[in-house]
Amino acid sequence: MDYADQVEKVDFEIYVRLTSRPDFKEQLENWLFKSMELFFPQHLASTILVFDSEKPADRDYATQLMTNYSQFKLRSCYMDPVPNDVIHNWGKERMYFDMMHADYCKKRGFVGFVDVDTLFVTAVTQDLLFENGKPIVTGRIGTPRIPCWIDTAEYILGLKQVMQCMSYFPVVFNVEHIVEMRKYVEKLHGKSFQEVFKIAPAAVKVGGWCYCHYSIMCNYMWYFHRDSYAWHLQTVPLGNYTGQGAISSMVNATYFEKEVLPSEKIPIPRSSIHVRHFMLDGKYKDGVAAPLSYSNKQLREGFCYSFGHSLCPEKCKEFDSEKLHDSLFAFENYRWQWDERCMETQVNHYLVKVFLDKHPDGFILDVGNMAVACNILQSLT
Repeated sequence: MDYADQVEKVDFEIYVRLTSRPDFKEQLENWLFKSMELFFPQHLASTILVFDSEKPADRDYATQLMTNYSQFKLRSCYMDPVPNDVIHNWGKERMYFDMMHADYCKKRGFVGFVDVDTLFVTAVTQDLLFENGKPIVTGRIGTPRIPCWIDTAEYILGLKQVMQCMSYFPVVFNVEHIVEMRKYVEKLHGKSFQEVFKIAPAAVKVGGWCYCHYSIMCNYMWYFHRDSYAWHLQTVPLGNYTGQGAISSMVNATYFEKEVLPSEKIPIPRSSIHVRHFMLDGKYKDGVAAPLSYSNKQLREGFCYSFGHSLCPEKCKEFDSEKLHDSLFAFENYRWQWDERCMETQVNHYLVKVFLDKHPDGFILDVGNMAVACNILQSLT
């Protein structure tokens, strides 16, 4: 019996919001798909490619992807245009808005959002996505990276914000809970969700670009479906949470200490990094394309930890399997390695991974084959 028959069957799909723009194509094919080919077993989830319905070029690109990437379980979905004043004349914000309507593409079950610049960096097991059948949420508690994201989220939900969730991929939610969230917002404001989304930035006096859709959804789930999710919240410096400089749209530091349970602050490995937001030579690079040398090293290191140390040790000498695999505990410029429990959870992850040595069937590439593994590592140098 192969591993695909042993995992719990979950109605789960990856959701990627795309466009046919050249930079999106490059990121999808060179980062997301390349890393999924190495690390994402196809029995865990199929992938929904979400495009603009009104653009022939998007439809053409969807057809091209279905042909060129037949090794993946892909399907396409097309979202209708949103008025420009709702998305503040910014195409990227249309993508945020569409993700909060994921039920237009998937009616039930679980959806896992990934950005197109997601790079998987370890063998993905179901244990990194679900815990006792509950989607894992790896949010951050503490000073927000972009405070105005918190302001718009608080206005939309009418609730002080607990966490930020532009902090991991895939971001997994129950589709029905997303539908409930929109209905809650409409009832709270007495307006359509579209209208609330439109007026929120002006209502809190921030720029129209200032949204974090992931954080809006995460905080709704925390307040209304906390028991339906497995929370692993990374504490970052508290900063301005008390006193004169407090951020009024956030809960205060006491909340983190008393209301967030110790069991909800346990580190867990992330399966991916946000490859356009990264640390290089001690400096944070924000929103720029990572050099090929950087992304290939991330893939090479992950492949060694997942497969290479046992199959092709000569090509993995630069990575010590007894040390922390840093990329599992770092996202953008936030690091979790200070928590001593990281190593324990890493060991547990790679113990779950032992199925790979005996049951590599779920992966697109024959990663259990020594020659294939060595050739992959060679290609990433």
